[in-house]
Formats: sequence, structure tokens, C-alpha cells
Amino acid sequence: MAWAQFRYTGKHPRIFVFEKTAAPLKPVSNKDKNSFKAFQKKLNDTRHFINLYDDHHKLTKEFKKNLSLLFDDEYLKFGNNYPNNEITEYLYTDGNSAPGNFICREDEHHMITSEVLKGKDDLADPYSGLGKVYSQLGLFEKALDFCKNDFELSKQLYENYPENAGFKDGLALSYQNLGKAYNDLGDLEKALNSYQEYNKIEKQLSGQYPLDSRFKDNLSISYQFLGNIHVSLGNLEKAFLFYKKYIEIKKQLYKEDPENISFIKGLAISYQFLGEVHITLNDADKALKFFIKFNKLTKELYDTYSSNIDFKYGFAISNKKLGDIYIKKNKLTIAKKHYFQSLYLYEQLIEASPKMIDYSNNLNILKQKLKEI
Repeated sequence: MAWAQFRYTGKHPRIFVFEKTAAPLKPVSNKDKNSFKAFQKKLNDTRHFINLYDDHHKLTKEFKKNLSLLFDDEYLKFGNNYPNNEITEYLYTDGNSAPGNFICREDEHHMITSEVLKGKDDLADPYSGLGKVYSQLGLFEKALDFCKNDFELSKQLYENYPENAGFKDGLALSYQNLGKAYNDLGDLEKALNSYQEYNKIEKQLSGQYPLDSRFKDNLSISYQFLGNIHVSLGNLEKAFLFYKKYIEIKKQLYKEDPENISFIKGLAISYQFLGEVHITLNDADKALKFFIKFNKLTKELYDTYSSNIDFKYGFAISNKKLGDIYIKKNKLTIAKKHYFQSLYLYEQLIEASPKMIDYSNNLNILKQKLKEI
């Protein structure tokens, strides 16, 4: 099917490979062993990352994550977006044609999701999601409550199944969410402790599964959060060291898979944070270089996926950052151009999500800045 899609469209298909690490229940013939090793070598030679799992809990979790990524970057889509409600693309092929997207009815999607979400290993996810929503709405106390519930469930699952890498990763991400919640409430010491635990676990997972790009990516993100919190604490030298580790991993991931949307986004964010560190260090020239790179990558994502809220938000932020830095350099015309671009994007974001406090705050700041120029 993958070969048919490549032959028909000329585009590389998105392929996810899942390898079970637990020992097989029945003896395996030498022929099958050799075939398996040859297949592993082929994947390694083509730098195709493998999703490892040891039981059905981990497989379900890994499958969910990959499925979510496909919907996030609009490779898969919700609902029927074809005229006259005609489904024209399918999950199978006769070898002469191939699907470009998988179109799914919303009721079917809910049914599938409810099946995937069954089981105790997924109970933590709703708490984590609600915590993020309350945080975005500025209700930080409520966000912390849900993040604590998420953490307790994740901790219990990991303690019951300490060899399960999926549960271990879930505990790490729960520490990340706790750190965010404490940071929003201004409790920087507790935020730092949570981010340190997050980093510790992701180091272990990255070392245990060196071919799994997701653990490597999570490790880089943990360095990002450690850098952020040290900026808030005023420890700029420590922050800079953590940001350097962050960008090193992001560059490595991007180099290994330059078409991966999440890696492009991660590299863009790394340039943003390095620019902000140099602003704090009063080095406007270096900050400008990083913000230009940040803007270039966010524009690339926005131009390709203009309806994606996250990419629109990232492009809005990068334009605002460039406007700020050009004000510092007294280049008002260029600053105004970037402010207007950011203003236009924030107006669209508010129209789509009117309750998002961050959008309205930034829009008001931009309007004030444009009045002052």
C-alpha cells in the first residue's frame, strides 16, 4: 500500500512501525529470525524510527500518540470535506491508486476514540487535558488540581508496572504538567523540582531507547522548561546552558527528519528562547538573528498549514518578537510591519477562540505599541 501511494502520488507515505520488545511466546525459526533482523537493518539504514512496546497497554498508547500527530498536522482529517458528501478516498488500494488522506465521519471518530480510551492506563489523560484547558483560561488553581490528579494516576500506574516504558513516559509528562501549573501560580521552587524530575526520567528513557525519537524530543523539551524556570529565577547562565542542550537535540532531530512537522516547530521554538535569553542579556544583535530564524520557520509552518491554530499562534508570536527587537534598534517602519502582521493573526485567533486570555492580552499590547510608534 505504501509503495502504491508513493508510485501514484510521488510523495513519501507516512509509515509507523511498531516493534514488540517482549520475548515471543513460541520458538522462532532461524528463517524468521534472519528475516526479522534484515527488516530491522533496513529500517535502521533508512533512519526510520521504530515505536517500541512490550504489551498491549504500551501499543495502545503509542498508536494513540501517532494518530494524534497525524490529525495535528492535518495529514488525517476529521469529518467529510468533499462536495456532495461523497467519500472518494479509502484505506485500501488495488495497487494502481492510493489514498492521500483518510476521511472519517465524526460519529465514527467518537466511537473509535471511546474504544481506544478504554482501560485504566488512559484515565490520566482527561485530567491532563482539563488541566491544560483551565491553564489556558487563566484558572490556575483549578488547573493545578487536575494536574495533581493526573500525576497521582500516572505515578500509581508506573509503580504497578515499572518496566512499562509508556507508563514511565506518562509519569514524566505528568511532572511536566505539574511544573507548568506551579509556574503559573508563581511557585518557582516547586516548578523547578517538577521539571528536574521530568528531565531525570526522560534521560533514562532516551538512554534506554536511543532509536525512539519521541523520548529524545521529550528530553529536549525538558531542557527547555529547565531553561525557562532558571530565567524566571534569574539564573541566566544556567538557563543558557539548558537552552544550548535543548537546541542541540532539536537540530539533531531536524537533521535526521527535516520534513517532520513537530521537529520544525521544536527548532523554531528553540530559536525563540535563545533570542529571549539574549534580550535579557541586552544583546539585541544576537537576539535579532535568532528571532529572524524563529520567524522564518514559523512562517514556513503557517504558509503550509494556515488553518492550524498552533502554527498561526507561533507566527503571530514571532512577528511580535521581531517588532519588539526592531523597536530597540529604532527601525520603526520594519517594527510596524511586523506588528501589523501579528495584529492580523491575533484577530483571527480571537475570532476562533474568544476566551483565550493570552490572545486578547497580546492584541491589546500590539494596539498600544502601534499607537506609540
